[in-house]
Amino acid sequence: MSKKWRKTTDRYFATRPIFKEEIPNLIKSMIEDGLYATITSEGILWFHGGYRIQKKEIRSMWNLSTHQMKRVEDYIYGHDPFEKDSCGEDWE
Repeated sequence: MSKKWRKTTDRYFATRPIFKEEIPNLIKSMIEDGLYATITSEGILWFHGGYRIQKKEIRSMWNLSTHQMKRVEDYIYGHDPFEKDSCGEDWE
């Protein structure tokens, strides 16, 4: 079962794009679910409960297409929202 992180209908023939304004809501929902991403020399690594999670599992659980996941990763590279959250800063 995929996670709900935005108000939308499932009546789309193709995947709906993720707009820049929606990515912080997705990241916030991921953090609330215990998901954490960190930027390394190998790229972005995903963790949940101290265990490393494969990107394809993240995509499956959050119902993200390959292109949507790329957009989320680009946002993470530019803003590193998971690191800011662990430091106690508020982010939008």
